[in-house]
Amino acid sequence: MKNIEKTAANANLSTQCSFPSNNEEFVGFKEDIKQIIQKLTGGTKERDVISIVGMAGLGKTTLARKVYHNHNIADHFDARAFCTISQTYSIRKLLVEIFKQATGGKRDIKEDEDIAAVLKKTLFRKRYLIVLDDIWNYKA
Repeated sequence: MKNIEKTAANANLSTQCSFPSNNEEFVGFKEDIKQIIQKLTGGTKERDVISIVGMAGLGKTTLARKVYHNHNIADHFDARAFCTISQTYSIRKLLVEIFKQATGGKRDIKEDEDIAAVLKKTLFRKRYLIVLDDIWNYKA
């Protein structure tokens, strides 16, 4: 697992998915954005995890959104999803939200359907990026 830590000195953190404008002024993260994009687009073909960790208010979510919305990232991945975990969450709701975003909501999920299996089948042999934001504990 790779960690990219931000410190208070040089930076600005239910399932929900909403994004502010990607054109907002963003100060102090250009090198971090460039580094993360390079790791995501030029790294291994195996699944990998890049963690952005640090104290609340440092800008971890903003950094992740900037990377997620970058045109090089959008072009590089076949499927993408950006979801917020928060303190209370439902694994099923999270997987359904990832599925909807990754597929563009092209298919409904039935209540009795094994969403994990459906998502795995959907993403099989695809290059995908899943951002899980605001994770409060490692079990999530």
